[in-house]
Amino acid sequence: MSRLKAVLLSLVAVFAFSAVAAASASAHSYWVSGTELLEGEKREVEGTSGTSLLVAAELTVICTRDVFTGTIKGGGDSTATVKFTECSVEAAPRCAVTEPIEFNVGDHLTSFEEKIGDAFEPEAGGTFVTIKVTGGECSLAGKYEVKGKQQCGLGANAEREQEEHEIVCTPAGSELKFGKKAATFEGTDKVKLKGGGNWSALL
Repeated sequence: MSRLKAVLLSLVAVFAFSAVAAASASAHSYWVSGTELLEGEKREVEGTSGTSLLVAAELTVICTRDVFTGTIKGGGDSTATVKFTECSVEAAPRCAVTEPIEFNVGDHLTSFEEKIGDAFEPEAGGTFVTIKVTGGECSLAGKYEVKGKQQCGLGANAEREQEEHEIVCTPAGSELKFGKKAATFEGTDKVKLKGGGNWSALL
């Protein structure tokens, strides 16, 4: 083997090793009590929030409570069921929102605004959530489908192991469609492990 060929093969090996190391170092992962969740491992989580807003062209829906249940998994993926209650249509007292507003999502750790975030999408694709507005004298009565995805931040201490972390959703992370028009969502969930314990997220 010529010296040049040996050098080239060595460089290829170095680059390949570096790529694998970089991929490993940047892998998205959840940690529980100082141990990384590996593929096939999971932990259940739960949480609640205060006021949340869905703002669309035709209406703004306000919910003052939600319950968040889900599962975090090895590899940085997770699933969640979100149930909103105590909802109303802003500035439309004759309108009522059918409750609960409930939907399932799949989500995965991502980088959002240069920090650790979580991207939520419909678990089976298609519609994110359907909102039903009723009322005999409500001019906004009807079924409203919201599609797309929502990116949220995991708070300033996402990498620090602690009992509770925040999932902070803002209009900046909204990639939602209300019909053909853009919609935004904002709200904050405080999430813990079911049964207690410290956890964190890393990119």
